[in-house]
Amino acid sequence: MIGALGDAQDKNSKRELIGLNEIIMVDAINANYLKVDRDLTFFGRETRPIHKALEYCSDPFIPGVSGSESGAIQFLQQLGIDPKIGNSWKKINDLTDEERQKLVAGTIMRRVSEKKPEDVLGTIYTLSAEKLGTPTKDVRVLLQPILIV
Repeated sequence: MIGALGDAQDKNSKRELIGLNEIIMVDAINANYLKVDRDLTFFGRETRPIHKALEYCSDPFIPGVSGSESGAIQFLQQLGIDPKIGNSWKKINDLTDEERQKLVAGTIMRRVSEKKPEDVLGTIYTLSAEKLGTPTKDVRVLLQPILIV
């Protein structure tokens, strides 16, 4: 799965894995190694505060939000989504179903002048055995280069 997604083999006209990759995906799902959902495609859904995930989102671009921390926080507040849980920042996976629906609708509306405003939604691949909140949970995060400081 990591290899197929790393090679962008899901970037076809249907935006999904096909052929042998689809067979491997189905086997991984059936063996409970992989979970596949349609959801917001923002990077860092397990690890990044939601306002940072929105701020850093450039593909797809969100007018007035991408590139602006204050714009991202204001956007969440306009949608009625508190960006915090107590003293901690929420992550995308901390959202309730209602908050997630508000974020999806609000983001699509914010992108209504774009060619494909619904491009904020896509296929999310998560590894079932990995702990919530870890960078190894989301398969696409595993594809990012590791920075050594």
